[in-house]
Amino acid sequence: MAPYSWSLSDVIEQRLFPFLFGEDDVQDANFGGIVGEMEEYLTSETQAGPKLRKDGPQTFQALLDWFREQRDSLFNDFVKGTKGKLLRRLKFVVQEGDGVLRRTDPKGNPLVIPSVGQSAPIAIDLCGIQDTPGLQRFVVAAVFHQIQQTQRAKQTPHLKYLITLDELNRFAPKDSSDPITHKLETVASEGRSQGIILFGAQQQASLVKPRVIENAAVRAVGRSGTLELGAEVWKFLGPSARSAAAQLQPDEKLLYLPSFREPMLAKIPFPPFALSEGDVDPADPPPAGVPSYATAPPDQDVF
Repeated sequence: MAPYSWSLSDVIEQRLFPFLFGEDDVQDANFGGIVGEMEEYLTSETQAGPKLRKDGPQTFQALLDWFREQRDSLFNDFVKGTKGKLLRRLKFVVQEGDGVLRRTDPKGNPLVIPSVGQSAPIAIDLCGIQDTPGLQRFVVAAVFHQIQQTQRAKQTPHLKYLITLDELNRFAPKDSSDPITHKLETVASEGRSQGIILFGAQQQASLVKPRVIENAAVRAVGRSGTLELGAEVWKFLGPSARSAAAQLQPDEKLLYLPSFREPMLAKIPFPPFALSEGDVDPADPPPAGVPSYATAPPDQDVF
């Protein structure tokens, strides 16, 4: 499968523009307003949906150059400092996003999540962009946004999307209120009715947006420190359950559902396969036809 990417036209057509900017930016009302103004300027509404306007910039690099040259005459409801901030953030997005965001190409290869005909899980590689957490958040938001739009337009009977997301605090931080965090909150609170089920994993639930945790139908608690267990998010556990959670073994979990009077202790067996190359037993070669490496070969990318 070819690596995923988005061009400026892809971002506009899928209404992903606000997700390009980090939480600290969009929480600023003025900055959020000018981002909305720019998106509105770039968008041409048609019967087929939003399109990138033809008489404006057609690539991210062209957008950066255009705004750098024309910003004094654009968006006059905003002061010079706000425009300068947008220019700096836009420059950062274009430079750091090069690859995932097609800098000079009019078309990218955006992720398409199928609604039918998919018989195996889809693994979306975020590790390749681990040095740019903002891009990781953008990709996750784009996936959730696409699935929500698909389900709202025409929900296929009995179709369920099960999405597993590790390091949940990276995508829905406790103190954030940006569009990406809001997207995760919406999925957590309304997703099940739309056939979207989120499996989130996080070492410290206290670092995740409380609304995401509170809307979890099932909570699985592994061994946690007493400082973490003293956080507000763990109020649903009584003193005895918190004490038990602090002493759990690696293969033990406490399972909690709203209908439970007390959490249930469960033993979770370790997987029967190696999770890393270091766990492989040299005396136990892989089956015929299965490569011996645990990750992609050096000359290949996995998406």
